Amino acid sequence: MAQHLDPTDMVKNANLGFILYRARRFDEAVDQLRSTVAMDPASVYPRFRFGLALEAAGHTDEALNAYDALFAMPGAQMHALVGKGHLLAALGRHDEARQILDRLTQMAGERYVSAYYFAEIHAALGERDAALDSLEAACEERPVMMISLRTNPKFDRLRAEPRFRALERRVGLSK
Repeated sequence: MAQHLDPTDMVKNANLGFILYRARRFDEAVDQLRSTVAMDPASVYPRFRFGLALEAAGHTDEALNAYDALFAMPGAQMHALVGKGHLLAALGRHDEARQILDRLTQMAGERYVSAYYFAEIHAALGERDAALDSLEAACEERPVMMISLRTNPKFDRLRAEPRFRALERRVGLSK
């Protein structure tokens, strides 16, 4: 409704695209976020979310391009690394994904990088224990992303794990 009332608002459009992504309506999310990025190609969050939707919809080459474009944008290095690291891991390019984990670790020595982001990449690498350890650390950090634990497609591989279900309870997402 908000987007319908103000169809030119980039934030509303980006949020609609992200909601479609979280609802696993990936093709719709791609379409919505493609048009949102066109509104302001220099805006970080729509482009990052566009990369997420492209990846989830199976458009991996275009997703890599979207993440690579983020590297040239001021203040977008962390998002570029997180997005590209997850995608490379999901594509089986584990050595490259681990190099990105190393870069994120270095970055974390200089500024805040949530353990939640490390969990996403470890999950794509198939490293369940490392992903769950990172999510438990993120729970201690209390980043806002933890409220999306249940809807983040990047954690689908972990949902059956007792530790993951315990984290959902701890965050207040289940009983």
